[in-house]
Amino acid sequence: MTFPQRIERLLAEHRLEAAQFDDREIVGLWTRAVTSYRDAGVAGLSEEGAFTRAYDAGRQAATTLLAAVGLRVRGQAHHYTVFYTLAALEDSAVSQFGVELESVRQSRHMAVYDATADSAALRADREKLKEMLARLFPAAHTWLMARRPSLRGKLRTP
Repeated sequence: MTFPQRIERLLAEHRLEAAQFDDREIVGLWTRAVTSYRDAGVAGLSEEGAFTRAYDAGRQAATTLLAAVGLRVRGQAHHYTVFYTLAALEDSAVSQFGVELESVRQSRHMAVYDATADSAALRADREKLKEMLARLFPAAHTWLMARRPSLRGKLRTP
């Protein structure tokens, strides 16, 4: 597979590496993403906890998509690199999710590292994220099935 120039640059900078992932690994990555997605909806979680699990679900789903095309993220700023690379795939079925996930990355930083984070702002961002994940997971599942027919029947749905 040839990649767009932006991805080739990340490969040259060693922020990405080409890697082969077998179906078992893709299923494992996807299962983690689905688990995080489900965890985000558990009643009683703090705003920070629910937001962080939802964010993790999106990042893990994006990581699974990259693995399915033979890419592994390496190095610093790996969350940014995951989202940037997903957007750079130039596939309208999934690329926009890279942009949308990047738009909430700073909120994740506040939820994890800022002791004075505004819970109301996190709640609003979590709702935005929740809506996006409700679109991401079905799109990602369909995309994975189209690229890896051998995964049919092996991937859980959220």
